[in-house]
Amino acid sequence: MATAPKTALFVLGGWEGHEPRQCGALFAGYLRDQGCEVEISETLDVYLDSAYLQSFDVISQCYTMSTITKD
Repeated sequence: MATAPKTALFVLGGWEGHEPRQCGALFAGYLRDQGCEVEISETLDVYLDSAYLQSFDVISQCYTMSTITKD
């Protein structure tokens, strides 16, 4: 019986000086090479959908110097 591949969400953005997209691309590429399905979000609004978030095995954030809403 085949198992479903692991899933990962990367939330990337904020101040470009911290190179969030480059950092995320590095780790996302590694996980893809390991057979993981990877999705990338460049908005913090992704955190508003709890059902969507629960569909991932791991969530990684590289998002700095920004503002998150109360929600």
